[in-house]
Amino acid sequence: MPNDVIPAIGSNAANVNDGYVVLRACELRGGDGTDYDPAQGFPAAGAGAPALWAGNLVTVALFDCTLVGGDGGDGPTIVSPVFASGSGGAALHVEQSDVSVCSGVLTGGAEGADNDAQPSESGSAISVLFAFSDVRVLGALLESGPVQGAGTVAPLLDDPSRSVVLFDGVAGRVELPAQAREGETVLPQLGGEPGALVGLLASTRPKLLPLKGQKGTLVLDVAGLVGPFTLGPLPVPGGTLTVPFTLPALPAGVDALEVFVQGLFLEGGDSALGGVSALDWIDAAY
Repeated sequence: MPNDVIPAIGSNAANVNDGYVVLRACELRGGDGTDYDPAQGFPAAGAGAPALWAGNLVTVALFDCTLVGGDGGDGPTIVSPVFASGSGGAALHVEQSDVSVCSGVLTGGAEGADNDAQPSESGSAISVLFAFSDVRVLGALLESGPVQGAGTVAPLLDDPSRSVVLFDGVAGRVELPAQAREGETVLPQLGGEPGALVGLLASTRPKLLPLKGQKGTLVLDVAGLVGPFTLGPLPVPGGTLTVPFTLPALPAGVDALEVFVQGLFLEGGDSALGGVSALDWIDAAY
């Protein structure tokens, strides 16, 4: 998949700098700020870093991910109009990019401890810099970071340009085995709001298509898209549906295919693109 996910510069857990990226069921935590060092006389320096930094016109889709911003440095901090010493980092920081968040938990980092003489602020769940950004959040839990003294709790969204849209609609997950052979029966598992009607979309090629103002990002190439295949309502209670499916034979001369699958969830006339998974479909001779 064309993307550029690199170890972060500084102490972000990850930077997305180019193309498009899909992250599923991942856990990222931003690095903490530097604590006060009494032996060297150094004050606490630097805020906690974001868990994920998305910038430079990228497109990102997050499914069932846990992102936690780094904690601010503990102890007396630098007095500076430039450095946010002791502040917690955002779970997700977005600059001039498009991001969809489906399910998961985003928590800002904690404000540094033992700095009541110069208290700081905790981290937001999402921070956005510049107006040219779009962030859609569906069914995710967002939390500001805690304070550890006289500091201030950050706003849930640090979003002066109002680029973040929060949807109340259903979100869901899709889980497939990593691989299966033709003729083998697999057990796809789908979960979400009990009673929601669920369908599946499939393609052999991934490609992100953000749906502006809509609920989610299509992660499948429209040119090869098939479905949706309606599977029925999610059970009440529980909200988890398992549907046995037997893989047909591959076309002659094809040894394997990678199939990408995304859930489509409908409830009360409201629809949302939810979880995504992938399956390596392998010839029975291997």
